[in-house]
Amino acid sequence: MYCHKGRNVPNFKEAHIGIVKDPSEDRNGVCGECHDEITDTYYNSIHYTIAGIKNVMQAYISPLPLEKSPLVRAFKTDCNHCHASCGSCHVSRPEATKGGLLGAHRFFKEPPMDKTCYGCHGARTSGECIGKISHYSVGDEEIPDIGDTADVHFYKYQMVCSDCHKGERMHQEMENPAKARFYNMPSVECKDCHEAAATGSDEIPMHSAHPPETIACSVCHASGGYHNCFECHLLVTKAGKVPIPVSESKIMFKIGLNPDRGPNNNFKYVLLRHSPVLPSSFSVLGVDLGPNFGKLHTWAPIEAHNIQRKTKQNADCNSCHGHSELFLSEDDVKSGSKADKASIPKVPAPVENKNEKN
Repeated sequence: MYCHKGRNVPNFKEAHIGIVKDPSEDRNGVCGECHDEITDTYYNSIHYTIAGIKNVMQAYISPLPLEKSPLVRAFKTDCNHCHASCGSCHVSRPEATKGGLLGAHRFFKEPPMDKTCYGCHGARTSGECIGKISHYSVGDEEIPDIGDTADVHFYKYQMVCSDCHKGERMHQEMENPAKARFYNMPSVECKDCHEAAATGSDEIPMHSAHPPETIACSVCHASGGYHNCFECHLLVTKAGKVPIPVSESKIMFKIGLNPDRGPNNNFKYVLLRHSPVLPSSFSVLGVDLGPNFGKLHTWAPIEAHNIQRKTKQNADCNSCHGHSELFLSEDDVKSGSKADKASIPKVPAPVENKNEKN
């Protein structure tokens, strides 16, 4: 009764008068009574505000404010499901996975990743990490798993999400919500644990073959492909009310020039993932992304979560050099934004000595 309010009476309807579905939704609510050092920052964090999604949507329709655009409907009915209160991780499953208690109303200090993190960061992250890249079509009709390569941190060392993504980062306040994540807050970096490898000061020659911040670690160490979504549209259900995202997904691996270099991602060459948006996306809502679509990148930088020490592309220098299929090309950007052309790199030529060991 203390957290959810309501009335302690036997009648169902009367008992639910004044009920509070999610007591942790209110920044001045019950969580802050004991955990004010966390709630003081969390309610301005990227998980609570989902400013990252909001900023992208705003960029497509600018200068029209999102709040005055028909696109706000999609944001509230679909994208906003990614919004997470304290209880979304520590008491129940996220709303995006239709909720439900994690374990008989137990409070989990460290959320179980398979019931929380996986729900919102599905095939694009958790699927890569555990070696099962899956996705869904309309109506949640499951499509068979694609790929079988798990992240070495997961399968060899049994690491969980919170081993890298610490609570203080999850609860961290965004300094400027209007800026992109890489410009806004520190991210987990490979060098946090592998400083010698990242600086080229270990025994592996390949780590010092290129100048610092030339190549993101995942370019060499991501094993296999990862999800890329295309042709995402918003359809309308038979009831004519709730938009449903539909997308074609492809498992691809593309190295490209970093279109969004910033203080927390300053590598020249990175892995790029296609974003599921076209000018016709959201057209059922009367929104035209045409004016700004060509100015924004549909191939965006990522850090893949399927890391291995030895991969196909790092066996030796010429496992990458000269392999045009690994790099973003003109064919890849045909259906995307004009801005993507700036991310197409020159494919490095093969080198004479190809006996370097990783």
